[in-house]
Amino acid sequence: MRSSEEVWKPIRGFENSYMISNKGMVKSLDRFIIKSDGKRQTFKGRILKLRKDRYGYLRISFHMGQDVKTFSIHKLVAIAFIGDPPSSTHHVNHKNGIKTDNDVSNLEYCTPKENNIHAFSIGLMSGRKGSSHHNCKLTDDDVREIRYKLKDVSSRYLSEKYGVSVSMINNIKSKRNWTHI
Repeated sequence: MRSSEEVWKPIRGFENSYMISNKGMVKSLDRFIIKSDGKRQTFKGRILKLRKDRYGYLRISFHMGQDVKTFSIHKLVAIAFIGDPPSSTHHVNHKNGIKTDNDVSNLEYCTPKENNIHAFSIGLMSGRKGSSHHNCKLTDDDVREIRYKLKDVSSRYLSEKYGVSVSMINNIKSKRNWTHI
């Protein structure tokens, strides 16, 4: 159940500078600095822009002097509103599978195994192998042809012809890969 009211808490380690909400928003607090000429400059707090990492998770970077610290929003929300994880190996799971939905009601701690089981159960991961795998470069027919041609040509020649590594060709030959054919 979604919480209707937005609640803000300080971010651990940055209590005087930043806050996180139960909805996954981050804001900076009003602050001032003393410039090199001795004058005081005031900065008004504001909601900060989040960015997606290459895996689709929202992240934020805090600049503290010369240092930059980057955090995942779902982890900051979980720590602030759920508490510390049961162990250092626990993950923060998005119950609905949407990596950008960082409402506290959508987050929970789980073990890596539980996280994988959940991802399979809601269709985020599949057990697809062979030519049905999304990264596959070869078809089942290619593999049959490779196994047949290995009697007459080198693994290097086949790797260049099919655009895969020599180790992939050798794994096909020894049936470590493409075991279903």
